Amino acid sequence: MLSKDAFWWEKLGFPSFSEGTGENQGFPDPGEVVSYYRSKKEIITEDGRRRTCRQIDLANMLGVSESWVRAMELQNKGLDSISRRKALVLALNIPPILLGLVPITDLLSQTQSSLHTTPTSLSWLHDSLSDAWQLYYTGTHTQVKENVGRKIHYLSIFAEAEDTHLKNQLLALQCRFYFLSARIACDQTEYQEAYSYLRKATKIAEQLDDKELLALCYFWRGRAYLEEERYPAAVIALNKALSHTKDNAGKVVVPPSLYGCTLLELGLARAYTIDPQNKKAKQEVLDLFQKAKTVASQAPTSDSTFVMINLGRYYHFKAEALIAMKMPEEALEALDKADMHTAPQFTRRKAYIGILRAQAALDMEDYTYAAHQALEAVNTCKAIRSEVNLEELKHIGKALNTSPFANSETVGKLNIALMNI
Repeated sequence: MLSKDAFWWEKLGFPSFSEGTGENQGFPDPGEVVSYYRSKKEIITEDGRRRTCRQIDLANMLGVSESWVRAMELQNKGLDSISRRKALVLALNIPPILLGLVPITDLLSQTQSSLHTTPTSLSWLHDSLSDAWQLYYTGTHTQVKENVGRKIHYLSIFAEAEDTHLKNQLLALQCRFYFLSARIACDQTEYQEAYSYLRKATKIAEQLDDKELLALCYFWRGRAYLEEERYPAAVIALNKALSHTKDNAGKVVVPPSLYGCTLLELGLARAYTIDPQNKKAKQEVLDLFQKAKTVASQAPTSDSTFVMINLGRYYHFKAEALIAMKMPEEALEALDKADMHTAPQFTRRKAYIGILRAQAALDMEDYTYAAHQALEAVNTCKAIRSEVNLEELKHIGKALNTSPFANSETVGKLNIALMNI
């Protein structure tokens, strides 16, 4: 338990840095802060290996010498420049408040030693959430989970000290951070952890009586059920999500991206639960996707929900539904369109498109193509540490090992790649 005399950064859940001296008094020692976040940052070398960022690596990022970085960390040399501190925040993902870029007088009550939020700090938290989602979607950051957890702790402390209006804003923002935490947990197949986050989010959403947040709670729960292959439960959760997207008159009251993505997810969940021989049920699924396509063609690609909808996502989900309904040839056509409409930086979706291609090819008994697609996807999924996608690839690998193509060189390479996870 923290003592009453704990520094404000310790109360916010940050490490126990020493207090700075001179102009840095009242803030953590900036050299210690830089050293800590550098040691936590992972970089990818030219040969694809991951390792901790060294002083020479940071020097190369900043265009200075290694000795300059050493002096900065040990003696605070060169940290008197605001622009340099901002560069370090960007390079190492340091919370700006720790380097004095958010006024602490705005955050700490002079009389009660309790925390208060300002427009500046609230804006920073919104920006931080947006950045974290972008890093998650592009698969370029391995420490999002730790950073998001710290922001949730930060928000919970802020919310306790605020009046009702601002408290509700902070709780809503905390709820949105829980959604991202749940997504990260699902990606690592930590489903019970994900459901724990979603229960906390649902409690907040119900307290605020916010239809958008409630729709998101059930939307992300439905997505988790889908990934866990609990398809009937996914249908129930996504139907609940859909019910919260409209008012009593049937008018959509949430951002279009959330409404459209809920239709996509529900269509996919339904595809897994119907009899593929039931033409009426198949058409009902395809009708859901057609509604979603209309939204995907018109909705902004991103908004406050951070649920992304575009034609790339539409074709990707439709392809998976077509595979579930035993229509692999149509699925491959949809995957070509998904690939065309998905930008290269969306590594996570690109990898899953490859996995779906492998699955569709398997269903068509095109084992050569399936093996090549799976092998390519393995390398990407390992790089972004997507456990849920690697599990999918293991299933494909097992199927290939019982196929006539089992003794091929490509399947052998795939087996080796899957063993080295």
